[in-house]
Amino acid sequence: MDLYRLAAFAHLVLAVLVTGYALFWAIMALALRRVCTPAEVERHLATVAAARWPHVAVPQRLRLPLPLVGWILLAAAIASGVLLGALGGPHGPALAFWLKLAALLALLALHRSLARRPRPGPAWLGLPLVLFVLVLSVPLVR
Repeated sequence: MDLYRLAAFAHLVLAVLVTGYALFWAIMALALRRVCTPAEVERHLATVAAARWPHVAVPQRLRLPLPLVGWILLAAAIASGVLLGALGGPHGPALAFWLKLAALLALLALHRSLARRPRPGPAWLGLPLVLFVLVLSVPLVR
């Protein structure tokens, strides 16, 4: 397997993980909203954000806060995307590239907001934004 295919595989796996991460936040916010008051929702989301992950099979001192896991996933996905671009060159329409870049920057800003103060709005908005980035990736594939 050459480096391009390895980077593409890593990028696809990371896209699935980032989507799952965004889905987790969206499900947590929706589930909490159904059973708690708005103040309790924010308190519980803050508890989730402070939790150390993975929560099983890893010694406590090696567990990472959930927002840090998200930053690692996003950084790795961006790095693999940049590597793909460097190895394969630019592909697809320029508009799709610039829209994807803008959506990615919005996703980073949203995650920053979620990592600082978890609220239902950013937790829900993360999933459609991640899916939008994925849809914008389709025309950029070689």
